[in-house]
Amino acid sequence: GQARLGGQEQEAIRAACRAAARDGIAANQGRKGRLASDGLSLATRFSRSEDMILRFITDLAVPFTSNQAERDLRHAKVQMHASGGHWRTLLGLADYAIVRSYLSTAAKWGIQPLDALTRLFTSGPWLPPSACPGLAAASPPRHHHARFTHACQQKRVHTQAE
Repeated sequence: GQARLGGQEQEAIRAACRAAARDGIAANQGRKGRLASDGLSLATRFSRSEDMILRFITDLAVPFTSNQAERDLRHAKVQMHASGGHWRTLLGLADYAIVRSYLSTAAKWGIQPLDALTRLFTSGPWLPPSACPGLAAASPPRHHHARFTHACQQKRVHTQAE
């Protein structure tokens, strides 16, 4: 596929979004109440941060939504609420974040959490191919993740033997 939308497509999207922001500002300016305040704030923020918000039209590798990032953070929030609304130590939070990040990355490559932890404590950490020296970067496969993991482990063994 293409890396970005064409110039005319980008401009059409930008024009529609600018018009919506202008309409939102005009409709909510001078009105009272929480809804009007929130609408004005959102429209103003969109006007100020247009390039960042519309990044997905200039780089199609950027996801349209932040749903994945929000899902990744949910575990930490649930854990925090379960432990009384706070983390006891900053070190505990850092350790938790490292483990969650490792398991989340492995899951995106099709590796089950138990498998990732088993590998970590038996044969060493699983690493995605882009983290392995000498291997080309690759995107998470839909199938055959073992092929990438095996290539990374072989490269690591070969490098250590030298």
